[in-house]
Amino acid sequence: MRSPVPPADRRYAGANDPRMERRMLAALIWTITAGTVALLAAAAIAAPRSALLFADKSPSALPVDVELVLAVDVSYSMVSPRATSCRRYAAASMARSR
Repeated sequence: MRSPVPPADRRYAGANDPRMERRMLAALIWTITAGTVALLAAAAIAAPRSALLFADKSPSALPVDVELVLAVDVSYSMVSPRATSCRRYAAASMARSR
């Protein structure tokens, strides 16, 4: 007579299965991301429209479509000094180009 319980190597591992843990983590991250996007979209729709704000407050300021802020990480948190110098060189050359 065959046993109704499968052998240990074919049995469902449940929460101890690394594949199941990865799937659950991916589902959790996706759910949190989707919820955050939905919340931000709802907040953007519900937010009252404010007057135009310009960085340049002088009377001779020209109106523009976009005021762009470029933020660059200048900390030493990069993995290697070579990657850090490569990123800084790229940012500097981007700022110099037209």
